[in-house]
Amino acid sequence: MGGKVRLYGRFGDWSSQAQVSWGFRKALAARGLLAGAYAVDEQLDWTQEPPGGASAPAAIFTGPMGQITSMLHNSKHPVRYGMLVPNSDRVPLPVLQTFESCCTHLLTPSLWAAGVLAHLSDLPILTVPHGLSEEYAPHPALLDEARTTFKQGVWRVLHLSSSDRSRKSTWELLQAWRELDAAGALPHEAVLDLVMDQPARGRLQAKLLDEEQIIPPGVRVRPRLGGGRGASPAEMAARYCGYHVVCQPSRGEGFGWAPLEARACGVVAVATACTGHSQHLAGAGPQDGVVVVHHGEPAPIDDVAGAVAPEVSVKAIAEALRTAYDSWPKLSDAAREGAEVVRQAWSWQNQLAPFLDRLEKEVMDS
Repeated sequence: MGGKVRLYGRFGDWSSQAQVSWGFRKALAARGLLAGAYAVDEQLDWTQEPPGGASAPAAIFTGPMGQITSMLHNSKHPVRYGMLVPNSDRVPLPVLQTFESCCTHLLTPSLWAAGVLAHLSDLPILTVPHGLSEEYAPHPALLDEARTTFKQGVWRVLHLSSSDRSRKSTWELLQAWRELDAAGALPHEAVLDLVMDQPARGRLQAKLLDEEQIIPPGVRVRPRLGGGRGASPAEMAARYCGYHVVCQPSRGEGFGWAPLEARACGVVAVATACTGHSQHLAGAGPQDGVVVVHHGEPAPIDDVAGAVAPEVSVKAIAEALRTAYDSWPKLSDAAREGAEVVRQAWSWQNQLAPFLDRLEKEVMDS
């Protein structure tokens, strides 16, 4: 039964797609299902043997959407799964049509995303949540240091964005920080680090110019960790543990890893529990080291023409951040105590198990 699946993925960096690809690769190999891994982000060396599994009965695609047709190149797979992740209630029509022409099934990482796709496509849709690399784990010395610095009036908040669109609510977070600072609600050494890809930084700077604003005190705009390749899970875990809070008040996420990664590291998360975040934050609260940013009704979003996503207000973000600061010691204790439960529950092995069980049955007689 071994070697029944060829994986088409991204393996050359530490992007979200690459982490998904590595997670699937490890889980498939552990089950004895992996026939070969085709790196869609690398130039094939035609002087060497191609990746195995070109005639495997099943294929799984976890790479960039524009590379989905790679499953059809010099290969023959009767069953073809493609990971498609919406960020709003719509998917670009050309993307959807290409996936439908290449795939027999669609995969997506949250029940919310599956609901979106069910309204757009007649293909079978499977919810296969993302997992976490085992390197996302607490660094006790760094967490202890954060506790010490908090008592000294230091408060460090981290926000991550790889998008130049509004779905991460970066602008609203910036305005919430401005209001808290003006109200004297922040400690004397409060820092908000906005870690952003270059397009996202450019969009923020343009917005500041349009609104005739400057960066509020304590806010630092920083490039993506790890440069173009991104930071590894081990590097990200250490970075998370150096902060008091990870703040992700997103309007639109297919899954949204950052709050879950932070919790696995024992760090307090301030985040919305809507769209893809609902997969891992539904029911979460202070007892888990989480402060939920309340969201409103669907409103237009600059994702796909005509798309909507839950609205997130400046007020809601400011209230959540203030709650996080006022209750931080207890929240931090809860986050640290729950980290191992999060790590175990959200391991790639556990999250992919139901899908791989199904996959084994499908390819057993192939």
